[in-house]
Amino acid sequence: MRISCEMVEDLLPLYLDDSCSKDSRIAVEEHLRACQDCSDKLSRMQSDIMDDRQEPAERPEPDLTELAEKIRRHRIRVAGFAVLAIMMLSVLLTLGYLTVQDMYSQMHPYVPEVEEGTQNLAAGAWEMRAEQIEQSVFYTNNTQIKVSVQAGEGFQGTGTIKLWNMIYKDDFIQTADVEGAADSVLFTGLSSADRYKITCEGLDGAVLTVSDGRSVSFWKSLKSVLRDIVLY
Repeated sequence: MRISCEMVEDLLPLYLDDSCSKDSRIAVEEHLRACQDCSDKLSRMQSDIMDDRQEPAERPEPDLTELAEKIRRHRIRVAGFAVLAIMMLSVLLTLGYLTVQDMYSQMHPYVPEVEEGTQNLAAGAWEMRAEQIEQSVFYTNNTQIKVSVQAGEGFQGTGTIKLWNMIYKDDFIQTADVEGAADSVLFTGLSSADRYKITCEGLDGAVLTVSDGRSVSFWKSLKSVLRDIVLY
């Protein structure tokens, strides 16, 4: 029985697998003896099957020394990053603790005893008319004095506030201009060892509030902590 090349091509896989019928096998073999192209195709299929059945080439064994060195370097890097992270966290926690501590001290300042007749700004702010303020003596333990101005009857809107050091024979030390109602001035660089007097010019009728200028702020306290660390 003669069959075509297309039929042989379909039967070759079954022929190679010995799964076709006896008649089909005889027909394929007769065709292969007469057809070189189909015979070559059979040879290629047999060659492919043999290649697939061959054992895969052995993989080279890894260099254990190099692998161990890579692992060691990786562990060193991880340990270094961990130490650096712990150090940074410790610094941040310390700064946070010192900042909160400074904020607490600002909210609850130490109020020392002062001599009679001295207005203790550590205990709170004092309010008085501009005409009366020069009769008062002030103490601060916050290295600053803040004077806030509010309009009163007859207030003209501008003037000058001067700060005097009473310890050194009423030495004039600082001055500041007031530019209208609701303005405020801040005198800094003061000492708790000294006592201060305030005088006004051109502020008749104004009501003045004198305080130590203390304010509670996380960023302000953090700045103060950083400044102390740098200085000391």
